[in-house]
Amino acid sequence: MYVHLDNHVNWKNHVEQILPKLSVACFSIRNLIHSLNLDILHMLYFAYFHSLFQYGIIFWGNSTHAQQVFKLQKRVVRVMSGVGSRSSCRSLFRKLNILPTACQYLLSLMLFIVDNQKCICTWYRHQKQKSFIFTCCKFILCSKRSFIVWDQTL
Repeated sequence: MYVHLDNHVNWKNHVEQILPKLSVACFSIRNLIHSLNLDILHMLYFAYFHSLFQYGIIFWGNSTHAQQVFKLQKRVVRVMSGVGSRSSCRSLFRKLNILPTACQYLLSLMLFIVDNQKCICTWYRHQKQKSFIFTCCKFILCSKRSFIVWDQTL
């Protein structure tokens, strides 16, 4: 798996590369819906669809092309829930404990910042020595749904 980036720093190529793979995952889940229970389908979603979907999301998750991935994610959630194509997905995401694309992007980005906090603070210190004024933020994962953020002067 690669992250595809064009000369214009556009994520269209990458999204176009992963959409067919995500469609195949959706098709597989659709074919197995009648022979597997919801728990197994949930595991299949995370093993197949989500692993492809999450790869590199901190880079492409904020692009305009992420909407196409979100539409496919909604389709897979509807298939797993056995509802029609016009049904609202908001409650289905909660029921299946699946984060929508935008929420997954934010979670992945915050976890990246928390995991790489030392490197980010080092970069800020280096920039401050060049007469830039930056502050380093401390991030603490408080629960599965919230972060505490505060500024720390370097």
